[in-house]
Amino acid sequence: MDSPQANQATGLLIRYLGGHRLLLLLAVASFLVAWNRGIALLYGMFTLVIALWLVSWLMPLLTLNKVQLTLRQLGETTVGGKLRLEYRFEQAETLAMLEVEALLPFAELQPSQRLAVAAAGDRLELECEVHQRGEFTVSQVRVGCSWPFGLKTHYRIIDIEPAVIRVYPERFRIRQLPDFASQMDDIHEHQFASQQFAEHEYAGLREHRHGDPLRKIHWAASARYQQLMVKEFDSYADAEFLLVLDTQPASNLGEAPRCSFELAVSIAASLMQWAQHHHMPMRLIAGGSRPIDCSVASHSGGTSDYMAALTAVQADGLQNYQQEFDRALLLAGQRVIGISIRNNSQLPELPAWRGAHLDIRLEDQSFIYPLQSYPEGWQSLQDQHAVMAISANSQMEALFRHAVRVS
Repeated sequence: MDSPQANQATGLLIRYLGGHRLLLLLAVASFLVAWNRGIALLYGMFTLVIALWLVSWLMPLLTLNKVQLTLRQLGETTVGGKLRLEYRFEQAETLAMLEVEALLPFAELQPSQRLAVAAAGDRLELECEVHQRGEFTVSQVRVGCSWPFGLKTHYRIIDIEPAVIRVYPERFRIRQLPDFASQMDDIHEHQFASQQFAEHEYAGLREHRHGDPLRKIHWAASARYQQLMVKEFDSYADAEFLLVLDTQPASNLGEAPRCSFELAVSIAASLMQWAQHHHMPMRLIAGGSRPIDCSVASHSGGTSDYMAALTAVQADGLQNYQQEFDRALLLAGQRVIGISIRNNSQLPELPAWRGAHLDIRLEDQSFIYPLQSYPEGWQSLQDQHAVMAISANSQMEALFRHAVRVS
């Protein structure tokens, strides 16, 4: 194993003895040799140095003209995680002494790697951390070459076929939302009594959950599976959650990625993930230049398109939050459990509807003065109305860890 002194000496040698200094030392040595051996040898060695220098300058430029690359993303990436990129060489011939550096508009440090040899079909994988959500189009890559002697490295930005890189919003685990059991039972009773042909919307079976009425139990299936199973219907099995996201630019406080809109998107993604995991119907609606209207069905266990929608959504909506809620209620109907995510200082009078309400309020000042302390947690639990206070520095999983019941 090399000693620290040897490693330090090697590092200094690499740092201070580059191609220019090496050629300068070679030229000085040649002059000293020729001083004693004759002018003819001086001319010969000087010509050799110039030829070496010209080759070191010209050959990397010619090599860079031949480089061809394609790019694709490997796997899924969320904010705060690792982004894996795969570059594939497509040129016809084998190239040597290359350096590939990604040009990512959302990364603070661009990943790069040196290659001794790159043949057609070879793959290079680069990895970096990402802290910004969104869809990004990458159409360029920076490539360097120092072939054949490594004395001079030329760099060039090469155009590649545009590749879309998706960074999903950060999600946290929600253990349980407020218990609106009484409200959901009222909705079940109303829907069951008012829908004469409810069985026509039969969607399947699921395991019995606390609060399910006895009339929904499928006794034959329960005996077959040796556990209580309930019948589920597309429209009437559970009360639907309606989640409305505020996309108005004036509501976005702070600077990305630590701004109120990014936190709201993260909360929305986590709520949709909770609904999908617990087979609860939840509908997500948001405005903006790329509006969202997607749902997680109560009987669906597959992947949904809500993550792709939340990846692309931006805070560029024209309607205020009250108008967004009005539009959402017209689309979803009045009998829903509404979920709002809004700033504490901008509380419009949301329209009243017959249903429970989970009101998530973001503390404005926490995005401007993050070092101060702010109230957080459940603030109000009454009249089927639950208020959750959240600041920019809140530990989200801790806030949603415990279940509460709303009277």
